[in-house]
Amino acid sequence: MGENAVASRELPELLELLKTHLRLLADYAKKAFDDRNSDYIGEVAAKLRLLVSDEGSNTPLLLKLMDAFGIHETLTLAGPGPTRIVTLREFVKMHAVANRLPDGQMAEFTKVEIAKTFSEKNGGAHVDWTVPEKFGHLLQMGASLGGAHIIVWEVRTVAYAVLDVGNRFLAKLTPEKVRQATIKRIRKRSCQEPAQFNEKGVLLCNLGDLTGGITCFREAVKRDAASMIYRANLGLTLRRAGRLPESADIYCRLVEENPGNVSGRLQYAVALGELKDFVGAKEQFDRVLEITPDDADTIRDRGVCLVQLGDLSGGAEAFDASIAIKPDNPAAYYSLAAVRSLQGMLPECVAALERVKALGGWKQLTPIGDPDFANVCSHPEFGKRVEELFASPPRDNLSS
Repeated sequence: MGENAVASRELPELLELLKTHLRLLADYAKKAFDDRNSDYIGEVAAKLRLLVSDEGSNTPLLLKLMDAFGIHETLTLAGPGPTRIVTLREFVKMHAVANRLPDGQMAEFTKVEIAKTFSEKNGGAHVDWTVPEKFGHLLQMGASLGGAHIIVWEVRTVAYAVLDVGNRFLAKLTPEKVRQATIKRIRKRSCQEPAQFNEKGVLLCNLGDLTGGITCFREAVKRDAASMIYRANLGLTLRRAGRLPESADIYCRLVEENPGNVSGRLQYAVALGELKDFVGAKEQFDRVLEITPDDADTIRDRGVCLVQLGDLSGGAEAFDASIAIKPDNPAAYYSLAAVRSLQGMLPECVAALERVKALGGWKQLTPIGDPDFANVCSHPEFGKRVEELFASPPRDNLSS
């Protein structure tokens, strides 16, 4: 990427910034208006400039986020005449005050103009060395409302309106709305280079948008067919999306081109296993173990294939071998317990399940309802022990 390239900021990060700026605005408003500390009026105006001013090059954080989520909280304005309901953008653009200049011309100000200009004059955003004539003349006026200068009054009015709308906007956001809006924003991102498409695909997949991820990875592969990373990402996402034949085909080509690609072989084996091709999956696990013979997880996965092919003894041997290398893996003990149950070796099955419980695997792995454990669960003595093991957490994990 060039030195002038710009990185896009994602919605969750911008929402956290919004929360921070609203919190600071509330704090500054209390100090300025409740505690009557005039030093903070410029800080209030600066936050308003940041949140709701779209003049010049400024991007109003609150208004843009409400646009991104399609949530536009309104304000009800009561007063002379009929009650009005306006959006925050409409409110800050409303006429605030008009002032006749020495040359007789009328100078008009919107609410947001007053906040923006005041923040620049008082250093809340930055310090201008000159002040627009029409604003300088307004500052010299003695006009006031409720004992406060009209500028202070307008800054105060806008501040409390922004806090009201901003907090109601945040309250309506759910994690799913944030996810969907983030996906929509990322999907609109323009890409040219294969790396950009790949990055976009990764972001979409992390948000659960597998369809969008697949589209991006295909574009990346189209532009750089030699990239193992882009092709592997496409294969993995196709598998996650349940498009197993396509995924298996991609990984098959990857390992044909690069026989030493361990990661590709493992993914290929998993895809074949999910396609119920346990012969093919076992073959790929065998090839991986030729390269990394002490990989406990691959030894276990190979054992699962053997069990699926009816070789219970071979599966048990594989699970024992996996445990010998990695004795703290509850998944291997669970697999061993399952094959012992299928073999009718109920004491050995329960002993392995006790190890699963001791290692904390009971939270994700439970034999209750698992058909592989029908033998042990239906046995009065052993079934009672299994229920005791998996009906409650270990004593050490109980809170006092």
